[in-house]
Amino acid sequence: MKQKRLLTLLGCIGVVLVLIALCFAAACAKPAPPEAKTLKVGAVFAVTGPAAPTIKYNIEGAILAAEWINEKGGITVNGQQYLIEIVAEDNKSSPDGAVAAANKLVYQDKVQFIIGPVTPQCAAAMTPITEENKVLRCRVDGIGHPSEMNPDLRYTFTTYLNMNHVVPAYDYFVESYPQAKTVAMTGPDDPGGQAAVAAAEKEAKSRGFEVVFAELYPFGTEDFYPILTKALDQKPDAIDITVGVTPWFAGIIKQARELGFTGPMFSACPTGDIYLLRDLVGRDFADEIFLIEPDLMSPEMPPILREIGKRVSEKYGMEVTYAHIGAWEALWCMVQAIEEAQSLDTTVIAETWEKMESIDTLFGKARMGGLETWGINHVVMRPAPISRMVKGEVEFIKFVTP
Repeated sequence: MKQKRLLTLLGCIGVVLVLIALCFAAACAKPAPPEAKTLKVGAVFAVTGPAAPTIKYNIEGAILAAEWINEKGGITVNGQQYLIEIVAEDNKSSPDGAVAAANKLVYQDKVQFIIGPVTPQCAAAMTPITEENKVLRCRVDGIGHPSEMNPDLRYTFTTYLNMNHVVPAYDYFVESYPQAKTVAMTGPDDPGGQAAVAAAEKEAKSRGFEVVFAELYPFGTEDFYPILTKALDQKPDAIDITVGVTPWFAGIIKQARELGFTGPMFSACPTGDIYLLRDLVGRDFADEIFLIEPDLMSPEMPPILREIGKRVSEKYGMEVTYAHIGAWEALWCMVQAIEEAQSLDTTVIAETWEKMESIDTLFGKARMGGLETWGINHVVMRPAPISRMVKGEVEFIKFVTP
C-alpha cells in the first residue's frame, strides 16, 4: 500500500514538473511575428506620348527597387512588416493623363504613397488630388518651377530639382571654356522649360555672359532647324540646352552640328540616357557636350549602381538608364522616411522627412533642403555627377553638390 502511494505521489510530482516546464517554455517563447502586409505604392510616369522614350523606364526602376527592398525584409513599422507592391499608371505625357492616373490610384486603388511623375505640367496637374487626400508623393527629376515645389505642398517631396545644378553647371562651363563670351539657350515651352531658361539666363548674365538668344520650342518638337537657325544667326559661343528628354536633346545637338555649330553645348538636366543620346547624335557630332548626368558605365560610380545595372539587364535585357535609377532612388528615399517616422500616417511621415538630417541616396549621403529657394525643406540635396561627350566617347568628370 505504501509503495502504491509513493508511486502515485511521484507520478503527481512528475506531472506538476512537466506542467511547470511547459508554462516556463511558453512564457519564454517569443510570439510569432505578424504576417507581412502589402503596402501599395503608385508609380506615375510617361509610358506613352512625346515624353515617353526614356521616362518610361522609370516604371521598371520602381519595380526593381520594390523587389530589392522586399528582399531585404520590406518596411518594418512598429514590428509590422510591409512588402511593397508597385501600382503603375501611364500619365500619357499629358496633364489630363496625370489627373486620370492620380484619380485611379487615390480613389479606386486607395493608394496613399506615389512616386513620380517627371514632367512639371504632369506633376502640377495631379498635385491638387494628392495634396487634398494627404497622399505622400516623391517626385523624380523635377525642374524647380514654383508649381512643382512651394510651401503649400505639404505632402510633395522630390529627390532632384535641376535648378539646384544651374550654378555648378556654369561653374564647370567657365572652368572648361574660358574663351566663351556669348550664350544661346532654349528649352520646351512648358513650366519646366520656362523656369529653366529663366534660371539659366539669370546665372549666365550674373557671370558676365551675353545671352544673345533665349527662345522656347513647342513641347514634343522634332524639327529644331528653324529655332536653331535663328539662334546661330546671333553667333553664340555656346548653347545651353537647359532641360528636356533624350530625343529633344539629340535633335538640338545633331541639327545644330549639321548647321555648322562647333561650339560647346551643355545642360544642368539629365537627359535620361547619355549613351542613347550619344548614339542618336552620332559619334561624329558627340563632341564638347556636358551634362549634369551620371556615366552609368563608369567604374567610378557607386557600387549600388552596378547592382541596379545587373538587375536591369537580367530582368529587362537592356542597359541601365538614368530613368531606372531615378525611380529607384525616389522609392528608396520614401521608404527611409517611413521607417524613420515608424508610422504609415502620411502627415507624420511628411513632418519627419522634412527634418531628417541625413538620407541615403544612390550617389551618397544627402540632406534635406529647399527652404531658402522654395520655402519648404522637401528637396533631397544629393551629390550630382557631371559627365561629358568628347570625340564620340562618354566620360565621367566629377561630382558636384548643390
